Amino acid sequence: MAHVDPAAWKTVPPLVTEHGIDSHLCDGLTRHVETAVHRPRTYQGLLDETIRNSEYAEIPDPLEARLFHRVKPALRNHFRTSVGRIPTQKSVAYRYGPGVGFVAHHDEVTEVERERARTNGQPVVGGDITVVVWLSGPENYTGGALFFESPALELRPPRGAVVAFPATPDHIHGVRPIESGERITVIMRVAVSA
Repeated sequence: MAHVDPAAWKTVPPLVTEHGIDSHLCDGLTRHVETAVHRPRTYQGLLDETIRNSEYAEIPDPLEARLFHRVKPALRNHFRTSVGRIPTQKSVAYRYGPGVGFVAHHDEVTEVERERARTNGQPVVGGDITVVVWLSGPENYTGGALFFESPALELRPPRGAVVAFPATPDHIHGVRPIESGERITVIMRVAVSA
Protein backbone atom coordinates (compact mmCIF):
# COMPACT_ATOMS: atom_id res chain seq x y z
CA MET A 1 0.00 0.00 0.00
CA ALA A 2 1.39 3.43 -0.97
CA HIS A 3 1.98 5.99 1.76
CA VAL A 4 -0.31 9.03 1.55
CA ASP A 5 0.89 12.24 3.17
CA PRO A 6 -1.86 13.26 5.65
CA ALA A 7 -1.08 16.93 4.99
CA ALA A 8 -1.22 16.68 1.18
CA TRP A 9 -4.55 18.58 1.17
CA LYS A 10 -2.60 21.75 2.09
CA THR A 11 -0.95 21.82 -1.34
CA VAL A 12 -4.04 21.19 -3.48
CA PRO A 13 -5.10 24.09 -5.73
CA PRO A 14 -8.53 25.66 -5.20
CA LEU A 15 -11.67 23.69 -5.98
CA VAL A 16 -13.89 25.67 -8.36
CA THR A 17 -17.34 24.34 -9.22
CA GLU A 18 -19.96 26.52 -10.89
CA HIS A 19 -22.89 24.39 -9.75
CA GLY A 20 -21.89 23.76 -6.15
CA ILE A 21 -25.32 24.21 -4.58
CA ASP A 22 -28.82 24.10 -6.01
CA SER A 23 -31.14 27.08 -6.44
CA HIS A 24 -33.40 25.95 -3.55
CA LEU A 25 -30.52 26.11 -1.05
CA CYS A 26 -29.30 29.37 -2.64
CA ASP A 27 -32.78 30.83 -2.18
CA GLY A 28 -32.93 29.75 1.48
CA LEU A 29 -29.54 31.28 2.24
CA THR A 30 -30.45 34.45 0.34
CA ARG A 31 -33.73 34.83 2.27
CA HIS A 32 -31.81 34.55 5.52
CA VAL A 33 -29.21 37.12 4.42
CA GLU A 34 -31.94 39.56 3.34
CA THR A 35 -33.64 39.47 6.76
CA ALA A 36 -30.64 39.00 9.07
CA VAL A 37 -28.99 41.67 11.17
CA HIS A 38 -25.65 42.65 9.61
CA ARG A 39 -22.60 44.06 11.37
CA PRO A 40 -19.46 45.64 9.93
CA ARG A 41 -16.70 43.04 9.51
CA THR A 42 -13.18 43.52 10.76
CA TYR A 43 -9.84 42.15 9.59
CA GLN A 44 -7.54 40.91 12.33
CA GLY A 45 -9.99 42.46 14.78
CA LEU A 46 -9.77 46.02 13.43
CA LEU A 47 -12.52 47.87 11.59
CA ASP A 48 -10.78 49.61 8.68
CA GLU A 49 -12.69 50.17 5.43
CA THR A 50 -9.41 50.80 3.57
CA ILE A 51 -8.60 47.09 4.13
CA ARG A 52 -12.03 45.49 4.07
CA ASN A 53 -15.43 46.93 3.27
CA SER A 54 -18.10 44.37 4.13
CA GLU A 55 -20.84 43.44 6.53
CA TYR A 56 -21.58 39.99 7.90
CA ALA A 57 -24.48 37.96 9.25
CA GLU A 58 -24.24 34.54 10.87
CA ILE A 59 -25.84 31.54 9.17
CA PRO A 60 -28.17 29.48 11.40
CA ASP A 61 -27.25 25.84 12.11
CA PRO A 62 -30.00 24.20 10.00
CA LEU A 63 -28.94 26.10 6.87
CA GLU A 64 -25.26 25.51 7.59
CA ALA A 65 -25.89 21.78 8.02
CA ARG A 66 -27.68 21.65 4.64
CA LEU A 67 -24.83 23.57 3.02
CA PHE A 68 -22.18 21.29 4.52
CA HIS A 69 -24.09 18.18 3.44
CA ARG A 70 -24.17 19.52 -0.12
CA VAL A 71 -20.47 20.47 -0.40
CA LYS A 72 -18.91 17.67 1.66
CA PRO A 73 -18.57 15.10 -1.18
CA ALA A 74 -16.85 17.62 -3.49
CA LEU A 75 -14.47 18.67 -0.71
CA ARG A 76 -13.63 15.07 0.17
CA ASN A 77 -12.98 14.18 -3.49
CA HIS A 78 -10.97 17.28 -4.35
CA PHE A 79 -8.79 17.43 -1.22
CA ARG A 80 -8.65 13.63 -0.82
CA THR A 81 -9.33 13.79 2.91
CA SER A 82 -12.23 13.60 5.34
CA VAL A 83 -13.79 16.89 6.40
CA GLY A 84 -16.18 17.88 9.16
CA ARG A 85 -18.17 20.86 10.37
CA ILE A 86 -16.80 22.94 13.23
CA PRO A 87 -19.68 23.03 15.72
CA THR A 88 -18.18 25.81 17.85
CA GLN A 89 -18.43 28.46 15.14
CA LYS A 90 -20.99 29.76 12.69
CA SER A 91 -20.60 30.22 8.98
CA VAL A 92 -21.05 33.82 7.91
CA ALA A 93 -22.54 35.64 4.94
CA TYR A 94 -20.50 38.59 3.67
CA ARG A 95 -22.15 41.45 1.87
CA TYR A 96 -19.77 43.70 -0.09
CA GLY A 97 -21.06 46.96 -1.56
CA PRO A 98 -19.03 49.44 -3.60
CA GLY A 99 -15.60 50.00 -2.13
CA VAL A 100 -12.23 48.47 -1.48
CA GLY A 101 -13.29 44.80 -1.33
CA PHE A 102 -10.73 42.94 0.78
CA VAL A 103 -6.95 43.23 0.48
CA ALA A 104 -4.72 40.19 -0.10
CA HIS A 105 -4.57 37.98 3.00
CA HIS A 106 -4.55 34.36 4.17
CA ASP A 107 -7.22 32.65 6.26
CA GLU A 108 -5.13 31.11 9.02
CA VAL A 109 -6.37 32.56 12.32
CA THR A 110 -3.79 34.55 14.27
CA GLU A 111 -3.43 35.11 18.02
CA VAL A 112 -3.95 38.86 17.43
CA GLU A 113 -7.33 38.11 15.84
CA ARG A 114 -8.33 35.79 18.71
CA GLU A 115 -7.32 38.32 21.36
CA ARG A 116 -9.18 41.22 19.72
CA ALA A 117 -12.29 39.06 19.24
CA ARG A 118 -12.50 38.64 23.01
CA THR A 119 -13.28 42.34 23.34
CA ASN A 120 -14.92 43.39 20.05
CA GLY A 121 -17.52 40.62 19.62
CA GLN A 122 -16.37 39.71 16.12
CA PRO A 123 -16.51 36.02 15.19
CA VAL A 124 -13.27 34.13 14.71
CA VAL A 125 -13.83 31.90 11.70
CA GLY A 126 -11.06 29.33 11.77
CA GLY A 127 -10.59 25.93 10.20
CA ASP A 128 -8.49 24.00 7.73
CA ILE A 129 -10.35 24.64 4.47
CA THR A 130 -12.24 27.77 3.44
CA VAL A 131 -15.44 27.23 1.46
CA VAL A 132 -16.91 30.23 -0.41
CA VAL A 133 -20.45 29.99 -1.80
CA TRP A 134 -21.78 32.68 -4.17
CA LEU A 135 -25.29 33.97 -3.49
CA SER A 136 -24.97 36.69 -6.12
CA GLY A 137 -23.72 36.27 -9.65
CA PRO A 138 -21.61 38.55 -11.84
CA GLU A 139 -24.77 40.19 -13.18
CA ASN A 140 -25.37 41.62 -9.66
CA TYR A 141 -22.11 43.56 -9.29
CA THR A 142 -19.09 44.85 -11.21
CA GLY A 143 -15.55 44.27 -9.99
CA GLY A 144 -15.36 42.10 -6.88
CA ALA A 145 -13.41 39.16 -8.29
CA LEU A 146 -11.99 36.64 -5.84
CA PHE A 147 -8.28 36.58 -6.63
CA PHE A 148 -5.42 34.29 -5.70
CA GLU A 149 -1.79 35.41 -5.93
CA SER A 150 -0.09 32.07 -6.66
CA PRO A 151 -1.02 30.59 -8.92
CA ALA A 152 -2.62 33.74 -10.29
CA LEU A 153 -6.37 33.25 -10.61
CA GLU A 154 -9.39 35.60 -10.72
CA LEU A 155 -12.96 34.37 -10.34
CA ARG A 156 -16.42 35.93 -10.76
CA PRO A 157 -18.51 32.76 -10.75
CA PRO A 158 -22.29 32.43 -11.05
CA ARG A 159 -24.77 32.22 -8.21
CA GLY A 160 -24.53 28.80 -6.54
CA ALA A 161 -20.83 28.37 -7.33
CA VAL A 162 -18.46 26.97 -4.70
CA VAL A 163 -14.76 27.71 -4.36
CA ALA A 164 -12.72 25.97 -1.65
CA PHE A 165 -9.06 26.22 -0.71
CA PRO A 166 -6.72 25.46 2.19
CA ALA A 167 -6.87 28.15 4.91
CA THR A 168 -3.08 28.39 5.08
CA PRO A 169 -0.53 31.19 4.59
CA ASP A 170 0.33 29.63 1.20
CA HIS A 171 -3.09 30.56 -0.23
CA ILE A 172 -2.99 34.35 -0.37
CA HIS A 173 -6.24 35.73 -1.79
CA GLY A 174 -8.56 38.72 -1.64
CA VAL A 175 -11.56 40.46 -3.18
CA ARG A 176 -11.02 43.09 -5.88
CA PRO A 177 -12.80 46.43 -5.33
CA ILE A 178 -16.53 46.37 -5.97
CA GLU A 179 -17.39 49.09 -8.48
CA SER A 180 -21.19 48.81 -8.33
CA GLY A 181 -23.92 46.52 -7.04
CA GLU A 182 -23.64 44.03 -4.21
CA ARG A 183 -21.54 40.86 -3.90
CA ILE A 184 -22.87 38.30 -1.41
CA THR A 185 -21.06 35.11 -0.40
CA VAL A 186 -21.25 32.62 2.44
CA ILE A 187 -17.99 31.60 4.09
CA MET A 188 -17.78 28.22 5.82
CA ARG A 189 -14.64 26.76 7.32
CA VAL A 190 -14.31 23.03 7.73
CA ALA A 191 -11.88 20.86 9.65
CA VAL A 192 -9.79 18.12 8.11
CA SER A 193 -10.13 14.90 10.07
CA ALA A 194 -7.74 11.97 9.99
